[in-house]
Amino acid sequence: MEALTAVGAANLVEKLPNYLSGGQKRLVSIAGILAMKPRIIALDEPTSDLDPVHSAMTEDLIRGMKDRFSISVVIATHDLDLAARIADRVCLVKNGSIFAEGRPDEIFYNAALIQEAGLRLPDTVRTWLEFCEKQGIVSADRPITREHLVSLLHQTLH
Repeated sequence: MEALTAVGAANLVEKLPNYLSGGQKRLVSIAGILAMKPRIIALDEPTSDLDPVHSAMTEDLIRGMKDRFSISVVIATHDLDLAARIADRVCLVKNGSIFAEGRPDEIFYNAALIQEAGLRLPDTVRTWLEFCEKQGIVSADRPITREHLVSLLHQTLH
């Protein structure tokens, strides 16, 4: 029950699995893993096929597991916007091997690496780069989160 409560799914305890939505099934699955008190959790595309509400809930849950339970979370995803919001380290994989690894600001501001991985820059990174280009600014700042981007835009425009 503690794990179900931690993921916000305590109300699902009496429901049969067949009657749970995809998002609810993921929450219950994560609760089952949390109940085992692991030190590391690996998730594969944890927000794929989820509506925006359940995707945000899952993202908050992942962040909470890292912070509240001191669990290391390894995520395989093509969603670099998700990765930009929650990752401490990023590994790019091609043909089953890691070919680049580093902090999000190192990886996400290297367009050649992102292109080699067959991915797109996160929206925050693209927005900042386009803004700097249009303003004729060369900036050492590398915002990854929307909050950091908004702060930099505010500073730049005032």
